[in-house]
Amino acid sequence: MFMSEVVDRKVAATDRPIRHFNRYEMKYVVHRSAAGNFQERLGEYVEKDPNAGDRPGYRISSLYYDSPSLSAFWEKVEGLKFRRKVRVRRYDDDPRDLWHVEIKQRIDKTVQKRRTCVNYSNAVQLMSEGTWDEQEYGNDPVLSEVVYLAKVRSLQPAVVVGYHREPFVGRYDDSLRITFDTSLYGWRGRLDDWGSSACGRLILPLDLCVVEVKFDNFVPLWLCKLLAEIEYVSERMSKYCEAASVFWNEAGINGMSKPELTNWQRG
Repeated sequence: MFMSEVVDRKVAATDRPIRHFNRYEMKYVVHRSAAGNFQERLGEYVEKDPNAGDRPGYRISSLYYDSPSLSAFWEKVEGLKFRRKVRVRRYDDDPRDLWHVEIKQRIDKTVQKRRTCVNYSNAVQLMSEGTWDEQEYGNDPVLSEVVYLAKVRSLQPAVVVGYHREPFVGRYDDSLRITFDTSLYGWRGRLDDWGSSACGRLILPLDLCVVEVKFDNFVPLWLCKLLAEIEYVSERMSKYCEAASVFWNEAGINGMSKPELTNWQRG
């Protein structure tokens, strides 16, 4: 069953439900003006995600973990059909002690996300020691998988990615979600020293927007026609890879050749 990407984020950490998402994603990198025009043309087919409340959107920041050789980075760059990333995510309106531990997995064209929520002390304990308070969180399958990946890949903090998201959901199709991400920054951070975009670097020009279309089984016909009409071209864009590339020389892999990523500085 499909659930919105952001579901009742204000639930207490001790009540944390395990969230599973299984869907398809299409990404487009466009100028903000084009994104604004696209929003207007969505018209009556979508509505603002209720989780955004009365605000135009919210800030998201995610700490990505990777191996010393950046295996998750290279799996994306090389286009592996099966790949996984581990991240710890926070939203700007989250309670102070609510942390989202996530595994984002791609199997060919299908994106699967598994998420659970823990408090800060357990997030630190999980990522540094590979353990957590089982009396409080039980035998959590997401936490168990994170521990496994951390051990076999020697995961360590790689980079934090932060951005502003404006989310919409389908008015007639609750499996449809369309998001507009702007002001993308990357910075080096850790769970115990998260940092902020104020100390970060732009990973995408401010006049560009990442538009993501997420759905369960198929894109609605009206949206297919609209995307074709405005000539949007789907991109293999990864926020994590863009940020890791910016901080390449600080990632301990100076002896490796830096790959050529897409040049988003286009006109």
